[in-house]
Amino acid sequence: MDTGEQGATRPSPAFETAIRSVTGNHRRSNQDSAGCTDAVVVVADGVGGHVGGDVASWTVVRHVLAGLGDLDDVRTRSITDLQAHVAAANAELRGRVERDPSLAGMGTTFTAVVCGEATVRLVHVGDSRAYLLRDGTGRRVSRDHSLVQLLVDSG
Repeated sequence: MDTGEQGATRPSPAFETAIRSVTGNHRRSNQDSAGCTDAVVVVADGVGGHVGGDVASWTVVRHVLAGLGDLDDVRTRSITDLQAHVAAANAELRGRVERDPSLAGMGTTFTAVVCGEATVRLVHVGDSRAYLLRDGTGRRVSRDHSLVQLLVDSG
């Protein structure tokens, strides 16, 4: 990426990360999964305590991180390519249900933030929110895919 100065380039964005997950007050088990690299942060939350939520969140996080490849490869991925990885992870969930019908109904939210060469991309499904923190102020950058959000939108 050209910064306008002869021969100078701006470094690609990168993360400083920490991951912590806490079982809430309303559930006995924690169905969260998360993972990160220098260029990718992913969070998935098994849906509403349903059967297999922990399996769903772990499967999607593992599938997407494994499928994105090494750091240089991740930085060049298009948003369409990232969406394809999430779709493939969803197909893997369907396959798991076919092999183990006791997991029928499992689901997960998914949010990934990916640092590109000159941009940061967000891939988001469900209601695990993403925020941009700048100068000590947080601003939500994702939109919930939920019944509550639909009701809010419709007044």
